[in-house]
Amino acid sequence: VASTLELFMDLAYVAALAALVHYLVGAEHIDGKVIYGFLLRYLSIFALWFNLIWYNNLYENKTIRHRIFMLLIILAVICQQVVFNFKTEEGGRFLTIAFCISRLLELILWLTSTYSKKNTNKTLKKASIFYMIGLAYSATVPLLGQLYIGQSDFIWQQL
Repeated sequence: VASTLELFMDLAYVAALAALVHYLVGAEHIDGKVIYGFLLRYLSIFALWFNLIWYNNLYENKTIRHRIFMLLIILAVICQQVVFNFKTEEGGRFLTIAFCISRLLELILWLTSTYSKKNTNKTLKKASIFYMIGLAYSATVPLLGQLYIGQSDFIWQQL
């Protein structure tokens, strides 16, 4: 049974997808660059959404800390949808930071749940370790690209 917070999370992701479709429909002409930008943004939204659904199913948690983290992730997703149509350097930087913050918050949720005393499933712990490595990688690579490569070379900025 889904909680109110999970339903609100789903609604935030649906709104993010609606903003993304607006980006695709609002394009003057649809070419490979627009489709590539759409797919890149869609996969980032879908990965965040899927990871949180998977986390909520594995570690159903009703604590205040869990709810605060979920709310912060939802706010980061809403920030991402606000800047989807911005083609400026600030918009690309803001999108990157919001994406990385949401991924790092997910990583903290996974870390604390995997290593809690309540979790006794060794197979789930091993799988979660590899999953968390992937989360950490996906959260830091775009941010490092934004910081060290520069705004003009960053992939979201070029779309």
